[in-house]
Amino acid sequence: METLQDSLNNTWGLSTEQIGAYYLLLTASRINGGIPNNDKILQQITRLSAYQWKKHKPVLASYFNVTSTNWQPK
Repeated sequence: METLQDSLNNTWGLSTEQIGAYYLLLTASRINGGIPNNDKILQQITRLSAYQWKKHKPVLASYFNVTSTNWQPK
C-alpha cells in the first residue's frame, strides 16, 4: 500500500480538481476493495459533473489498474 508521501510525490502534476477526485477514488477503492468500472458510479464517487468526469477520466485512470470490471490503485 502506498503511503501518503508516495501518493503526494506521484500526483504533483494533477490539477486541484483532479487531485480531489483521485483521493476520493483512492479512498473508495481502499474501503471497498476496488471500484466498479462504471462511469456513473465513478462520477458519483468523485463528485464531478458528467462533463468534468469525461474530461478528467483518462488522467485519473492512469493512476489505477483499470479492467473491464473494476479500478484498483496501482
